[in-house]
Amino acid sequence: MMKRILIFAIFNAIALTVNSQNFNYGFSVGSNYSTLVVEDFGDTESSYKLGYQFSLVAAYKIDDELELKMEPGFVNRGTVISSFGQAEQKVDLNYFALPLLANYSPIKKFSLIIGLEYAYKVSSKFEKKDSSFIKYLVDRKYDVGLIAGVSVRPYNKFEIGLRFNRGLLSTSRSLIESRDINGNVLKSKFYNQGISIGLTYKINN
Repeated sequence: MMKRILIFAIFNAIALTVNSQNFNYGFSVGSNYSTLVVEDFGDTESSYKLGYQFSLVAAYKIDDELELKMEPGFVNRGTVISSFGQAEQKVDLNYFALPLLANYSPIKKFSLIIGLEYAYKVSSKFEKKDSSFIKYLVDRKYDVGLIAGVSVRPYNKFEIGLRFNRGLLSTSRSLIESRDINGNVLKSKFYNQGISIGLTYKINN
Protein backbone atom coordinates (compact mmCIF):
# COMPACT_ATOMS: atom_id res chain seq x y z
CA MET A 1 0.00 0.00 0.00
CA MET A 2 2.76 2.42 0.95
CA LYS A 3 4.60 1.60 -2.28
CA ARG A 4 1.53 2.52 -4.33
CA ILE A 5 1.13 5.76 -2.40
CA LEU A 6 4.80 6.65 -3.01
CA ILE A 7 4.53 5.93 -6.76
CA PHE A 8 1.34 7.98 -6.93
CA ALA A 9 3.04 10.87 -5.12
CA ILE A 10 6.07 10.78 -7.48
CA PHE A 11 3.88 10.83 -10.58
CA ASN A 12 1.85 13.71 -9.17
CA ALA A 13 5.04 15.66 -8.41
CA ILE A 14 6.25 15.12 -11.99
CA ALA A 15 2.89 16.20 -13.38
CA LEU A 16 2.87 19.33 -11.24
CA THR A 17 6.41 20.19 -12.40
CA VAL A 18 5.54 19.72 -16.08
CA ASN A 19 2.41 21.83 -15.72
CA SER A 20 4.16 24.51 -13.68
CA GLN A 21 4.34 27.94 -15.24
CA ASN A 22 8.03 27.99 -14.37
CA PHE A 23 8.79 24.89 -16.46
CA ASN A 24 9.06 24.97 -20.25
CA TYR A 25 10.42 22.71 -22.94
CA GLY A 26 11.29 22.76 -26.63
CA PHE A 27 14.04 21.82 -29.05
CA SER A 28 17.19 23.34 -30.52
CA VAL A 29 19.08 23.02 -33.83
CA GLY A 30 22.36 24.55 -34.85
CA SER A 31 25.85 24.26 -36.27
CA ASN A 32 29.31 24.24 -34.73
CA TYR A 33 32.89 24.90 -35.72
CA SER A 34 35.14 22.47 -33.86
CA THR A 35 38.72 21.23 -33.63
CA LEU A 36 41.14 19.29 -31.43
CA VAL A 37 43.56 21.33 -29.37
CA VAL A 38 46.88 19.44 -29.56
CA GLU A 39 49.39 19.75 -26.72
CA ASP A 40 53.01 18.57 -27.10
CA PHE A 41 52.66 16.15 -30.00
CA GLY A 42 55.46 16.88 -32.44
CA ASP A 43 54.72 18.16 -35.93
CA THR A 44 50.93 17.98 -35.65
CA GLU A 45 48.48 20.58 -36.93
CA SER A 46 44.73 20.67 -36.51
CA SER A 47 42.16 23.05 -37.93
CA TYR A 48 38.45 23.63 -37.53
CA LYS A 49 35.67 21.75 -39.32
CA LEU A 50 31.96 22.50 -39.65
CA GLY A 51 29.49 20.25 -37.85
CA TYR A 52 25.87 20.18 -36.70
CA GLN A 53 23.84 19.54 -33.57
CA PHE A 54 20.28 19.14 -32.32
CA SER A 55 18.76 18.61 -28.88
CA LEU A 56 15.70 18.66 -26.69
CA VAL A 57 15.44 21.49 -24.17
CA ALA A 58 13.97 21.42 -20.66
CA ALA A 59 14.20 24.63 -18.64
CA TYR A 60 13.12 25.68 -15.16
CA LYS A 61 12.77 29.39 -14.41
CA ILE A 62 13.81 30.16 -10.84
CA ASP A 63 13.10 33.89 -11.10
CA ASP A 64 13.17 36.70 -13.69
CA GLU A 65 16.98 36.56 -13.90
CA LEU A 66 17.94 32.89 -13.47
CA GLU A 67 16.95 29.81 -15.48
CA LEU A 68 18.35 26.26 -15.28
CA LYS A 69 18.44 24.17 -18.46
CA MET A 70 19.09 20.59 -19.52
CA GLU A 71 19.65 19.88 -23.24
CA PRO A 72 20.06 16.17 -24.12
CA GLY A 73 20.93 15.73 -27.79
CA PHE A 74 23.38 14.84 -30.56
CA VAL A 75 26.44 16.80 -31.64
CA ASN A 76 28.81 16.23 -34.57
CA ARG A 77 32.35 17.47 -33.79
CA GLY A 78 35.86 16.67 -34.94
CA THR A 79 38.78 18.30 -36.74
CA VAL A 80 40.95 18.39 -39.83
CA ILE A 81 44.33 17.05 -38.75
CA SER A 82 47.77 16.29 -40.16
CA SER A 83 50.64 14.76 -38.22
CA PHE A 84 54.30 13.95 -38.94
CA GLY A 85 54.06 14.82 -42.62
CA GLN A 86 50.92 12.83 -43.34
CA ALA A 87 48.23 14.33 -45.55
CA GLU A 88 45.37 16.18 -43.91
CA GLN A 89 42.25 14.21 -43.13
CA LYS A 90 38.86 15.08 -41.72
CA VAL A 91 37.75 13.37 -38.51
CA ASP A 92 34.08 13.26 -37.42
CA LEU A 93 33.35 12.59 -33.75
CA ASN A 94 29.67 12.03 -32.96
CA TYR A 95 28.52 12.44 -29.37
CA PHE A 96 25.37 12.08 -27.32
CA ALA A 97 25.68 15.19 -25.17
CA LEU A 98 23.98 16.37 -22.00
CA PRO A 99 24.66 20.05 -21.24
CA LEU A 100 23.58 21.29 -17.80
CA LEU A 101 23.37 25.07 -17.98
CA ALA A 102 22.52 28.19 -16.04
CA ASN A 103 21.13 31.21 -17.93
CA TYR A 104 21.55 34.53 -16.12
CA SER A 105 19.60 37.47 -17.57
CA PRO A 106 20.87 40.82 -16.25
CA ILE A 107 18.65 42.59 -18.78
CA LYS A 108 15.43 41.50 -20.47
CA LYS A 109 15.81 39.12 -23.47
CA PHE A 110 19.58 38.77 -23.01
CA SER A 111 21.34 35.96 -21.12
CA LEU A 112 24.79 34.89 -20.08
CA ILE A 113 25.28 31.10 -20.25
CA ILE A 114 27.60 28.91 -18.23
CA GLY A 115 27.62 25.19 -17.48
CA LEU A 116 29.01 21.70 -17.87
CA GLU A 117 28.57 19.19 -20.67
CA TYR A 118 28.76 15.41 -20.32
CA ALA A 119 29.26 13.64 -23.66
CA TYR A 120 29.45 10.01 -24.79
CA LYS A 121 30.95 9.19 -28.19
CA VAL A 122 28.55 7.03 -30.20
CA SER A 123 30.64 6.83 -33.38
CA SER A 124 33.63 8.22 -35.25
CA LYS A 125 34.35 8.56 -38.95
CA PHE A 126 37.67 9.07 -40.75
CA GLU A 127 38.07 10.46 -44.25
CA LYS A 128 40.93 8.13 -45.22
CA LYS A 129 41.05 4.34 -44.87
CA ASP A 130 44.61 4.34 -43.50
CA SER A 131 43.74 6.17 -40.28
CA SER A 132 44.80 3.77 -37.52
CA PHE A 133 47.25 6.31 -36.11
CA ILE A 134 44.62 9.07 -35.92
CA LYS A 135 42.12 6.66 -34.33
CA TYR A 136 44.57 6.22 -31.48
CA LEU A 137 44.33 9.96 -30.72
CA VAL A 138 40.53 9.98 -30.37
CA ASP A 139 39.76 6.59 -28.80
CA ARG A 140 38.22 7.85 -25.52
CA LYS A 141 34.49 7.17 -25.40
CA TYR A 142 33.40 10.06 -23.17
CA ASP A 143 34.17 13.68 -22.44
CA VAL A 144 33.39 16.37 -19.86
CA GLY A 145 33.56 19.99 -20.91
CA LEU A 146 32.87 23.59 -19.99
CA ILE A 147 30.38 25.79 -21.82
CA ALA A 148 30.14 29.58 -21.82
CA GLY A 149 28.15 31.87 -24.08
CA VAL A 150 25.41 34.41 -24.62
CA SER A 151 21.89 34.31 -25.99
CA VAL A 152 19.18 36.71 -27.11
CA ARG A 153 15.39 36.24 -27.33
CA PRO A 154 13.98 38.28 -30.22
CA TYR A 155 10.56 36.67 -29.57
CA ASN A 156 9.18 34.91 -26.49
CA LYS A 157 9.32 31.43 -28.04
CA PHE A 158 12.66 31.81 -29.84
CA GLU A 159 16.20 32.06 -28.50
CA ILE A 160 19.45 32.46 -30.47
CA GLY A 161 22.62 31.40 -28.69
CA LEU A 162 26.36 31.62 -29.31
CA ARG A 163 28.53 29.29 -27.21
CA PHE A 164 32.13 28.28 -26.66
CA ASN A 165 32.94 24.77 -25.45
CA ARG A 166 36.18 23.24 -24.22
CA GLY A 167 36.72 19.59 -23.28
CA LEU A 168 38.50 18.82 -20.03
CA LEU A 169 39.53 15.23 -20.82
CA SER A 170 42.04 14.14 -23.45
CA THR A 171 40.35 12.41 -26.38
CA SER A 172 43.09 9.76 -26.19
CA ARG A 173 42.70 7.14 -23.45
CA SER A 174 46.45 6.60 -23.17
CA LEU A 175 49.07 9.09 -22.06
CA ILE A 176 51.38 9.57 -25.04
CA GLU A 177 54.94 10.48 -24.04
CA SER A 178 57.79 11.69 -26.23
CA ARG A 179 60.98 13.73 -25.89
CA ASP A 180 61.97 17.01 -27.46
CA ILE A 181 65.41 17.80 -28.88
CA ASN A 182 66.62 18.72 -25.39
CA GLY A 183 65.57 15.39 -23.93
CA ASN A 184 62.62 16.78 -21.99
CA VAL A 185 59.64 14.43 -21.59
CA LEU A 186 56.49 15.67 -23.33
CA LYS A 187 53.07 14.36 -22.33
CA SER A 188 50.70 14.77 -25.26
CA LYS A 189 47.00 15.52 -24.83
CA PHE A 190 44.14 16.34 -27.21
CA TYR A 191 41.03 18.33 -26.31
CA ASN A 192 37.73 19.04 -28.03
CA GLN A 193 37.15 22.74 -28.56
CA GLY A 194 34.72 24.77 -30.61
CA ILE A 195 32.08 27.43 -31.01
CA SER A 196 28.45 26.89 -31.90
CA ILE A 197 25.36 28.83 -32.84
CA GLY A 198 21.88 27.48 -32.25
CA LEU A 199 18.21 28.36 -32.52
CA THR A 200 15.92 27.22 -29.71
CA TYR A 201 12.14 27.05 -29.93
CA LYS A 202 10.23 26.76 -26.65
CA ILE A 203 6.92 25.01 -27.27
CA ASN A 204 5.01 26.03 -24.17
CA ASN A 205 6.65 29.34 -23.34
